[in-house]
Amino acid sequence: MPDVTEPSTHKTKRLFIAVELPQGIREYLCAAVRTLQETGADAKWVEPKNIHLTLKFLGATTAETIPAIRRAMTAVTDNARAVPTSLETFGGFPSLSAPRVLWVSLTDKEKHLERIVRELENSLSAAGFAKEDRPFKAHITLARLRSSRHRLSLIEAARKFQAAMKHPIFSLDNITLFESVLSSKGPAYSIIEQIKLNA
Repeated sequence: MPDVTEPSTHKTKRLFIAVELPQGIREYLCAAVRTLQETGADAKWVEPKNIHLTLKFLGATTAETIPAIRRAMTAVTDNARAVPTSLETFGGFPSLSAPRVLWVSLTDKEKHLERIVRELENSLSAAGFAKEDRPFKAHITLARLRSSRHRLSLIEAARKFQAAMKHPIFSLDNITLFESVLSSKGPAYSIIEQIKLNA
């Protein structure tokens, strides 16, 4: 788990709200990534420690705004319970047949996670953040493709892994405020606030 950090007061931070995934699920997805990397596809792969489920990207945010974000998160978690889910299927944006982004979706049959995101959007809107205009789709990003090199091999490998994919049920039991620090080595994430959902 990333280290919990206290917000500094002298600069903006690149923030997002996400769910930190169980260690076993991250390890399973890391195994999938290692298999897909063998295709030689020209992609930027998400670091294993950075695999997460994004709920809301906030972008550059001043330290003074962080207490309002915490209040918005608390308003949502006070009435929310942990969400049972499982890994569902590989997909891509704009499509798996021609992906620029490769991801794995999560089940949300009862729309519990969708409701949490909707309530989070409403709470954050009151704090001055614009609402997302695209419908929420629960997915975990694994890679961003930089070119079409070996793309067909990657798609085939993803579909093969999909056919053998395990679908263990696990709980999404937290809402976490992350800071993302960009560098030439890629993003580094640290936790500013994590609120546990009731079981």
